[in-house]
Amino acid sequence: MKKWKETPLKEKIGIITGIIAILIFFYGVVGWIDVRYLHTVIFNAFCEEVKKIEQRLDYKIISDQAQATQERIWTIEDRCAKRKCTDTEKEELRKLKEQQKLIDKKMTIMIEKEVK
Repeated sequence: MKKWKETPLKEKIGIITGIIAILIFFYGVVGWIDVRYLHTVIFNAFCEEVKKIEQRLDYKIISDQAQATQERIWTIEDRCAKRKCTDTEKEELRKLKEQQKLIDKKMTIMIEKEVK
Protein backbone atom coordinates (compact mmCIF):
# COMPACT_ATOMS: atom_id res chain seq x y z
CA MET A 1 0.00 0.00 0.00
CA LYS A 2 1.28 3.41 -0.94
CA LYS A 3 1.69 6.20 1.50
CA TRP A 4 -0.73 9.09 1.13
CA LYS A 5 2.03 11.53 0.12
CA GLU A 6 3.20 9.22 -2.65
CA THR A 7 -0.30 8.73 -4.10
CA PRO A 8 -0.95 10.64 -7.35
CA LEU A 9 -3.42 13.53 -7.29
CA LYS A 10 -5.99 11.71 -9.46
CA GLU A 11 -6.16 8.82 -7.01
CA LYS A 12 -6.45 11.21 -4.04
CA ILE A 13 -9.37 12.97 -5.70
CA GLY A 14 -11.00 9.60 -6.42
CA ILE A 15 -10.59 8.44 -2.81
CA ILE A 16 -11.92 11.72 -1.41
CA THR A 17 -14.85 11.63 -3.86
CA GLY A 18 -15.63 8.05 -2.84
CA ILE A 19 -15.59 8.92 0.86
CA ILE A 20 -17.86 11.90 0.23
CA ALA A 21 -20.24 9.73 -1.83
CA ILE A 22 -20.41 7.12 0.97
CA LEU A 23 -21.11 9.84 3.55
CA ILE A 24 -23.87 11.33 1.37
CA PHE A 25 -25.37 7.87 0.89
CA PHE A 26 -25.48 7.22 4.65
CA TYR A 27 -26.91 10.69 5.26
CA GLY A 28 -29.68 9.91 2.75
CA VAL A 29 -30.41 6.55 4.37
CA VAL A 30 -30.65 8.14 7.81
CA GLY A 31 -32.93 10.85 6.42
CA TRP A 32 -35.16 8.26 4.78
CA ILE A 33 -35.41 6.23 7.98
CA ASP A 34 -36.15 9.40 9.94
CA VAL A 35 -38.93 10.46 7.59
CA ARG A 36 -40.35 7.00 7.17
CA TYR A 37 -40.32 5.61 10.68
CA LEU A 38 -39.36 8.18 13.30
CA HIS A 39 -42.06 10.64 12.28
CA THR A 40 -44.62 7.85 12.50
CA VAL A 41 -43.57 7.12 16.08
CA ILE A 42 -43.71 10.81 16.97
CA PHE A 43 -47.11 11.18 15.30
CA ASN A 44 -48.50 8.20 17.22
CA ALA A 45 -47.24 9.62 20.51
CA PHE A 46 -48.79 12.98 19.64
CA CYS A 47 -52.12 11.30 18.85
CA GLU A 48 -52.09 9.54 22.23
CA GLU A 49 -51.43 12.84 23.99
CA VAL A 50 -54.26 14.53 22.10
CA LYS A 51 -56.58 11.67 23.04
CA LYS A 52 -55.72 12.09 26.73
CA ILE A 53 -56.32 15.84 26.55
CA GLU A 54 -59.63 15.26 24.79
CA GLN A 55 -60.73 12.84 27.53
CA ARG A 56 -59.81 15.33 30.25
CA LEU A 57 -61.69 18.08 28.44
CA ASP A 58 -64.76 15.88 28.02
CA TYR A 59 -64.65 14.99 31.71
CA LYS A 60 -64.32 18.67 32.64
CA ILE A 61 -67.30 19.61 30.49
CA ILE A 62 -69.47 16.88 31.99
CA SER A 63 -68.41 17.73 35.55
CA ASP A 64 -69.27 21.39 34.89
CA GLN A 65 -72.69 20.30 33.63
CA ALA A 66 -73.17 18.20 36.76
CA GLN A 67 -72.23 21.12 38.98
CA ALA A 68 -74.55 23.55 37.14
CA THR A 69 -77.43 21.07 37.27
CA GLN A 70 -76.89 20.45 40.97
CA GLU A 71 -76.85 24.20 41.66
CA ARG A 72 -80.15 24.62 39.79
CA ILE A 73 -81.65 21.74 41.80
CA TRP A 74 -80.55 23.35 45.05
CA THR A 75 -81.96 26.72 43.96
CA ILE A 76 -85.36 25.23 43.21
CA GLU A 77 -85.33 23.17 46.43
CA ASP A 78 -84.49 26.29 48.44
CA ARG A 79 -87.29 28.17 46.72
CA CYS A 80 -89.71 25.31 47.44
CA ALA A 81 -88.62 25.20 51.10
CA LYS A 82 -89.59 28.84 51.55
CA ARG A 83 -92.97 28.57 49.87
CA LYS A 84 -95.16 25.97 48.19
CA CYS A 85 -93.82 24.72 44.82
CA THR A 86 -95.78 25.31 41.68
CA ASP A 87 -96.40 22.49 39.22
CA THR A 88 -93.89 24.07 36.84
CA GLU A 89 -91.19 24.07 39.52
CA LYS A 90 -91.95 20.47 40.45
CA GLU A 91 -91.71 19.43 36.78
CA GLU A 92 -88.45 21.30 36.33
CA LEU A 93 -87.03 19.75 39.50
CA ARG A 94 -88.01 16.27 38.28
CA LYS A 95 -86.35 16.90 34.89
CA LEU A 96 -83.21 18.26 36.51
CA LYS A 97 -82.90 15.22 38.75
CA GLU A 98 -83.26 12.92 35.74
CA GLN A 99 -80.65 14.96 33.92
CA GLN A 100 -78.37 14.69 36.96
CA LYS A 101 -78.69 10.89 36.91
CA LEU A 102 -77.73 10.80 33.21
CA ILE A 103 -74.73 13.03 33.83
CA ASP A 104 -73.62 10.81 36.71
CA LYS A 105 -73.84 7.76 34.43
CA LYS A 106 -71.74 9.54 31.78
CA MET A 107 -69.13 10.43 34.39
CA THR A 108 -69.03 6.84 35.65
CA ILE A 109 -68.53 5.56 32.09
CA MET A 110 -65.74 8.06 31.48
CA ILE A 111 -63.98 7.08 34.70
CA GLU A 112 -64.20 3.39 33.72
CA LYS A 113 -62.68 4.20 30.31
CA GLU A 114 -59.79 6.04 31.95
CA VAL A 115 -59.05 3.11 34.22
CA LYS A 116 -58.78 0.75 31.22
